[in-house]
Amino acid sequence: MIWTASNKTISGAILAVPFAADDVGKGVTFRMSAGTTHWSRVLTYLSPSSVILRDHTSLPTSSGTIVELILLDLGETHNYQDYLDEIASRLQDTANKLHEVPDRQNALARAVYKYSRDKPQFVNARVAGNGTQEYLLSSALGGLWVYGYTFIEEIEYPVGNRPRTILARDEWEEVDDGTAQDGSNRLLSFPGLTPTSSQYFKVKLGIQMNLPEIGEQNFPNTEENFTNITALAASMCCRRMAAFYANTSESSMSADVVNYGGQTGKYLQMAAQFLEEYNMNVFGQPDAPSGVRPAFVDVDLDFPASDEGDYLFHSRGTR
Repeated sequence: MIWTASNKTISGAILAVPFAADDVGKGVTFRMSAGTTHWSRVLTYLSPSSVILRDHTSLPTSSGTIVELILLDLGETHNYQDYLDEIASRLQDTANKLHEVPDRQNALARAVYKYSRDKPQFVNARVAGNGTQEYLLSSALGGLWVYGYTFIEEIEYPVGNRPRTILARDEWEEVDDGTAQDGSNRLLSFPGLTPTSSQYFKVKLGIQMNLPEIGEQNFPNTEENFTNITALAASMCCRRMAAFYANTSESSMSADVVNYGGQTGKYLQMAAQFLEEYNMNVFGQPDAPSGVRPAFVDVDLDFPASDEGDYLFHSRGTR
């Protein structure tokens, strides 16, 4: 199979079930001969062996050979608005106190960030050796490397051995020489090993999940991910609702038909239920394992739609 970057076309595919006209909109994940994995959706059906993919930041910028391809039936897919709608439906906001979309957007962004920490999405990047022991991470891994977030799970070297050769943890390290504070100087170092120009090493790394309001997400659009992210976001929103009702003045309560005092307890209970659902799905137990950061001490992300201040149980002074 051939990937042509200029027109985002897959051609020459020999599949057990050939491409068909109704594959438009379905997901495609494929691995290049260089070892990198990419993701997009079918934009146009051309023939049983050829399709054009939607533009996506995950797509390779250079043409090459595809060694593996999986076509996904995305009948269960969800767009950005579906996430917001599901969060709203979970909230049961009878008083309509969380009616502003930015509140749900901020909770959704925070939930995606935490979920990608709790259940990392991994990709593989194959890197050519250059006869040295050190490689600049921002150059070797390109856009996959996000300082302060991306982490290396394992390194295979040399690529091609069967069974695979996975380096021990003491055979590689990340090095920071202190010359920059933005991560642009961080190196991947192989003490005692020198990959040659004819060799490759493959880095398995956890990436930062991204769910943009417009465009394609960079992680599988599955019911599992949708359920887990919306459960966590709904839990965060319920904590905000509880804070609103807890801070409502008595005079406001007397003039409102809503039982604000009772609503505080209701939303705290709902927050706990949604968080337990999330923990059971992700960790297999009602509470997050020891060492996992609790969901409600994540500081507010720099998100353009956010107008949130301090949170109920972790004020700015305690962060």
